Amino acid sequence: MSCDKFAEILSDYCERSLSAKDLAFAREHLELCPACKADVEMWQKLAGLPSEQPSASSRLRFEHMLSAYQEGRWEKSSFVPEKKSWFAAWVRSSFSAPLTQGAFALCLLLVGFVAGERLTTKPVSTPPPQLAAMQSELANLRQMVALSLLEQQSASRRLEGVSYSTQVERPDPEISAALLHALRFDSSVDVRLAALDALKRYSHDPTVRQGLLTALQDQQSPLVQIALIDLFVDMRESDAKDHLRRIEQDAHANSSVRQRAQWGIQQLS
Repeated sequence: MSCDKFAEILSDYCERSLSAKDLAFAREHLELCPACKADVEMWQKLAGLPSEQPSASSRLRFEHMLSAYQEGRWEKSSFVPEKKSWFAAWVRSSFSAPLTQGAFALCLLLVGFVAGERLTTKPVSTPPPQLAAMQSELANLRQMVALSLLEQQSASRRLEGVSYSTQVERPDPEISAALLHALRFDSSVDVRLAALDALKRYSHDPTVRQGLLTALQDQQSPLVQIALIDLFVDMRESDAKDHLRRIEQDAHANSSVRQRAQWGIQQLS
């Protein structure tokens, strides 16, 4: 099975409505094609999100994406009319639905276009600005999925959100803010540690650096405190020395954390 054929049956595969024969072909293709497998994983993550009302900012962002579609920004002449109307019906039906359903429909739209771009045999079927626009909207979709997962009640889903945030290629201020919030306030130590690891890619951002310093003051977990101290040393964050001195002099602090703070001060001096 080719990638373009799999793109045609992707929705049926995710909805488990394929015949036994097509299902066998699809599974065989997924074992050999990492790109199509990644498309399926994104569909499954979106489908697994609980239905909830979107925030005003998320709804506005989706409406802008819908408007761009309706204006023909993503139209591609090589698509047959039936498929275009099918995609449009998906988007129209999702306009008033919860955010997760809208994102699910938009994901289908983007997967189809990306698959077409990757597999077309024509020299150039879509101008570079349109391809860049599609890539930008796909990045927005990944951001929406990561932010939605980070707000879930289940710690395991929030961990998925942290992991998914690392797939957003360009640093994103909304994601860094959500990760900082998780680092400071999440009830799960595992989520806080994962958020800290994900924030390393934002270590050049002054706002994130200040947020990390603030997070050190909030932490009660020795594991997270030690991980933060190690990160400050790696970042050569000299502003952390005063915070570390306070920990070193705190008689109620964990002894291992106090020792690590002393080591951190030596490394930063």
